[in-house]
Amino acid sequence: MGRHQPLVLVLGYAPGGVETHRESWGRVDEIVERLIDYAAEGDVLLCAHGYLNWMIDRKLRSSGWRRAGREGGNHYWSWRTYEPAAQRTTSGAANAAAAAE
Repeated sequence: MGRHQPLVLVLGYAPGGVETHRESWGRVDEIVERLIDYAAEGDVLLCAHGYLNWMIDRKLRSSGWRRAGREGGNHYWSWRTYEPAAQRTTSGAANAAAAAE
């Protein structure tokens, strides 16, 4: 039997040519910057796997975005929607005004 090298990215080990956990977070920083820039122009759709979605979720929410909806948790097939925190205040005010009518 041949020897197999384990692939353990979370613990910081990565064989040559495989992105490390720290490099993944650097890529997430770039992705989130682009998403925010694109969102200034309109709606944006990003398709990614569950772990990357989880990383993006953490970074977006720490950048002031609010997760407005989600389904599937962090599973491979899952989705999330976000809005700038400023929209939440506007939406909340609009909802309160509509409820008062």
